[in-house]
Amino acid sequence: MRGFFKGLMAPLIGSTPYNTIVFTLNENAKTYLTARYPDMDVKTQGLIGGAGSGFLALIIYNPIELIKCRAQVNR
Repeated sequence: MRGFFKGLMAPLIGSTPYNTIVFTLNENAKTYLTARYPDMDVKTQGLIGGAGSGFLALIIYNPIELIKCRAQVNR
């Protein structure tokens, strides 16, 4: 049973910061859009919130990922 989960911890730790950023920004964007534009459709809020949060998360997280990858190559 342990063999199924061997090597799973590193990818989980690596993806946690990105997912935390995306979901936090997405929820904040949807909350802001709901307060600012109460007549906006829920699907439109999700589209704008998801696109914006994904874009900002990539801008925030990619430099961190680049540093991590370069550090692994230089070992």
